[in-house]
Amino acid sequence: MRIWLWGGFSVAVVLALAAAQVRQGMAGPMYRPGDARAVLRADEALGADPADAQRWRVAPDVTLYHFEEGQGREALVVHGGPGFPPSQPWRAGALLSDRYRLVYYHQR
Repeated sequence: MRIWLWGGFSVAVVLALAAAQVRQGMAGPMYRPGDARAVLRADEALGADPADAQRWRVAPDVTLYHFEEGQGREALVVHGGPGFPPSQPWRAGALLSDRYRLVYYHQR
């Protein structure tokens, strides 16, 4: 009986420590201010092919398709999530396109 108690206690401690580690990792910011600009300039830093203006090279073997609409200040549009890339500009984007250049991209 004691072995079961110590085993259960040990498992509970390990799970609690793992949960604390996950919580601490998720509590901090995923991105820092300026990260989006770094992505937008990644094609220049990595020497992207100027003939393929609709793809960003974000790593030596990773390219992301993107398209833009509007003019003005850049605004990065983050859609619903990977696997559901935007196929066309948002309808609401037409209301903002005179003030912002909306940049849509396909997430990995």
